[in-house]
Amino acid sequence: MKLKELPCMERPYEKLEAYGAESLSLAELMAIVIKTGTKNLTAIEIAQNLLKDDTKERGISFLNDFSLQELRKKEGIGRVKAIELKAVCEIANRATKPNSFLQKQLTSPEDVYHLIGAEFKHEKREIIKTILLDSHHRVIQIIQNAVGQLNTASIEMKDIYREPIKCGAHGIVLVHNHPSGDVNPSEDDLKCTQKVKEAGILFGIRLIDHVIVGDSTFSSLKRLKKI
Repeated sequence: MKLKELPCMERPYEKLEAYGAESLSLAELMAIVIKTGTKNLTAIEIAQNLLKDDTKERGISFLNDFSLQELRKKEGIGRVKAIELKAVCEIANRATKPNSFLQKQLTSPEDVYHLIGAEFKHEKREIIKTILLDSHHRVIQIIQNAVGQLNTASIEMKDIYREPIKCGAHGIVLVHNHPSGDVNPSEDDLKCTQKVKEAGILFGIRLIDHVIVGDSTFSSLKRLKKI
């Protein structure tokens, strides 16, 4: 049965309008994002099929486990729908994480890990983030710089230092993850760290630390005396 063939008050759009978003199941909410079905599946059925992968019943956050390419392999999910679903998932992630980090003082690698470590939990790719700090090591902003393998060729210094310069940051902490779980720095990690440090000297912005996040643990290049 197509969505338009359902009784009016069973259609996700009309149901939300009449009874509020809280009255909809997760599949119905996802169907609103998915919008259209296929020849064989309605938008709700596409959503229900996706939810079969949510074996731990984590709700919308289970989409963190999928890359765009993996989502596009699901029946009824093309490029646009995959992007829209990932966008909604990220909105949900951010909604549960208010900007309470602002003005938080970071005094150790443990502080860095507790602040940002959970953001890498479901990532299968390397994500590079920068924490901008004032002269008292209080957080000004957290930005994402790049996605992909960390090496001297894949990351530009202008991308690292553009926002710190604009914000007048005193220092930065570089943070990235190792999806393998091994937090030992690679040769590329060490080369990139040195390059970021040298560029920071030119800009008058100190590289305070480079924290590598793994499976429920981390390493600090400062603590390892690699900075």
